[in-house]
Parts: sequence; structure tokens; C-alpha cells
Amino acid sequence: MTTPTLRRTTKSRPRVLRQALQEHTRAAYREAILTAAERIILRDGYQLAKMADIAEATGVSVGTLYNYFDSKEAVLNALIEHHRARFQAQVEQPFDSDDPLIQLRQLISRAHEFAEQNGALFNLYIRTKGNGHESHNGSNSCVVQDSDHERFSSQLKELLHRGVQTGRIRDDIPIAELVWALHAMMQTLILDWCRQPSGSSLRQRGDELVTLFLEGAGKR
Repeated sequence: MTTPTLRRTTKSRPRVLRQALQEHTRAAYREAILTAAERIILRDGYQLAKMADIAEATGVSVGTLYNYFDSKEAVLNALIEHHRARFQAQVEQPFDSDDPLIQLRQLISRAHEFAEQNGALFNLYIRTKGNGHESHNGSNSCVVQDSDHERFSSQLKELLHRGVQTGRIRDDIPIAELVWALHAMMQTLILDWCRQPSGSSLRQRGDELVTLFLEGAGKR
């Protein structure tokens, strides 16, 4: 005789499977939309890109596209968020050395390498956020950029602090000022590279920048 508990478990299985398949299908559609959207936005530019073009490139109807994203801006924000997650995963990989200054150089190298590998979209991100566009949920998109800045700054601060503790970084300048100076140098380099991304290697120039910074910040 089948117990009530067993009957409930058996009946619930198809519903669970259907839900899992639906979630998997929805995730696959969303990934396909973002892949197509990136191609269209980079080809036509954000302002000229149309939801209809994204739908066509994805192979879905416009109505289906709006079931996933309610606006072109929502698509762009999701696309940027996807790449932000990839960026964090890349820069937060384990380091190859316990030396804080080698780790500092490697951290910055990874950031510049990511920007270089995703140059077109990275450039678009800088231009779009710099123009003060708002995210689809009504909050200012610069908040996202500020959180990235703070997270990266915390990583720099920790490595420089360890450099001071090990006697490799001078202790007569507050670490907050050292972080500010390094960030300012990096931002200037990236903005210059965004104007001419094919002119030189961002990663190589970034490594030279770190060398110059450490010559000034190093323990004397």
C-alpha cells in the first residue's frame, strides 16, 4: 500500500522537474539575449541599437524580449553587470606569490588585462556611466561604479598596508593618500587608453605605471 507521504513525493516530482526545466530555459534565453545585445550594441552603438534588432539577432519576438528586459537600458545594465561579475572573478583569483608588492602588481595587471580583452564594451561602460545614465530601477548608475571603485580601493589598501608592515612601503605617507594617488594614475592611464585603445598595450603601460609608483612609495 502506498503511503500518503510517498504519493505526495511522487506527484511533486513532475512539478519540480518542470520548474527546473523552465528555470534552465529562462537562463539560456537570457544568456542568448545578452550575447546578441552585446554584438548589436557594439556594432551600432548604444543610442542607435534597437530592441527589435536585439530580438532579431537573438531569434525571438520583440514581445518575448520584453518578457526578460523591459527596456534597452535594462539590457545594457544586465550586460554590464554580467561583465562586472567576470571582472571580479578575474582580479580575485589567488595570487602567485605571498609578496604584497608582487600581488599589487598582479592585481593591477589583471584589471588592465580585463579592460584590454573587453576593450569595446569597457569603453562603452566608461562613456555611458560618465554621461550619467540612470539604471532601469531608477537609481543612479554611478552608484554601481562607485561600489566597484571602493571594492578595488580596499584591495589596494590591504596590499599597501601589508607593504608598510613588511617594511617595503614608506610609512610617512597615509595609506589612504597612497591609494588615492595610485587610483588617480590608473584612471588617467585608462581614460587615455580609451581614446586610443589600439595605440599601445594597456597592461604593459600599467606595469610601467606600477613601477614608477613603487619607486616613489617604496621604503627609503
